[in-house]
Amino acid sequence: MLTDTNLTSRAQGQLDFSNQCYRHLLVNMEQGFCLIEIIYDEAGQAVDYRFLEANRAFERHTGIRNAVGRTAFEAVPNLEAQWVKTYARVAQTGEAFAFEQGSLAMGRLFKVDAVGIGEAGSHRVALIFSDITDRRRTELNLIKGEERLRIALEAASMAVWDWNFE
Repeated sequence: MLTDTNLTSRAQGQLDFSNQCYRHLLVNMEQGFCLIEIIYDEAGQAVDYRFLEANRAFERHTGIRNAVGRTAFEAVPNLEAQWVKTYARVAQTGEAFAFEQGSLAMGRLFKVDAVGIGEAGSHRVALIFSDITDRRRTELNLIKGEERLRIALEAASMAVWDWNFE
């Protein structure tokens, strides 16, 4: 017979297991992960954010060392204010937001998924992101190369055709 104590113990065990699984996932995934808390001034305007947690990949993707406990502007003094505004909007509305954005201060381009933690109006946001700078540079080089080839072929004074042997 199951008692209230047994049910509570079983539920706690399942909760502990679930927490361990998610913690393992967040710590070991390839994407950068961090949990931030928005900092507001006396007038209620978002002015910065503090890093509460970060996984191993965080430093690799951002270049920021020892972020936990520091604010964004402590970690990157000339960080663009747009980052604070975007994350504050997610915290205030509770709506998830996926975007790509560059940071001149960090010299990187990011693909970011931002999700509010807690109720709308909460000050916390979870971020999952990747540094896509190299990928974007490769894409642009490919586009430039294709454009140069097109111009060269148009300027050539001989016929060019493409064979399809199938």
